[in-house]
Amino acid sequence: MPVKIAALRLSIAAATILLFSVACVPNGLVAQSSSGCLPADTTFVPMHLDYFRKLVSSKEPTDSTVRAQLGISLASASKVSLVTAAKTCVSAVSAINARLNEPNAVRQVWVFTLGGGDYAVEDRAIDKKGAEWMPVFILDRRFNFKGILSGW
Repeated sequence: MPVKIAALRLSIAAATILLFSVACVPNGLVAQSSSGCLPADTTFVPMHLDYFRKLVSSKEPTDSTVRAQLGISLASASKVSLVTAAKTCVSAVSAINARLNEPNAVRQVWVFTLGGGDYAVEDRAIDKKGAEWMPVFILDRRFNFKGILSGW
C-alpha cells in the first residue's frame, strides 16, 4: 500500500510541474502554436489601410479595373479597417489553408474589411518566392476565395 501512495504522490508532483510549466510559457510561444490575428505594426498596417481605402473608394480606371477583376465592391474608405476579432482571423486562416491545400498550417494573419463585405488577408510568413510583395487573399463575407491581389 505505501508503494501505491508514493507512486500517486509522484504522479501528482509530475502533473503539477507540467501544468506550471505550461502556465509559464511566454505568450509569444503560445500564439505561435495557434492561428489567429497578427498584431498590427506601425509601418505596414497603416500603409495597407491607406492602399485598401483608396482601392475600394477610388473611381480611377486602374482601381476600378482591379476591383472588377477581384469582385470587390466600390465602398466608402471609412468602412475599411483592420480586424482584431479572433473568430474572423481563424476563419480567414481556414480559407487560406484550404486554398493552399495546407489544412494544418498555423498562421498569424492581418485581416482587413473592405467595406462591401469582402476581406483582404495577408500572412507575412508566406514565402514570396523572390517577389517584392506578399500575396493578399481576397475573400467574400463567407470566407470563400475570390482572388489574389499581388504586385501592388
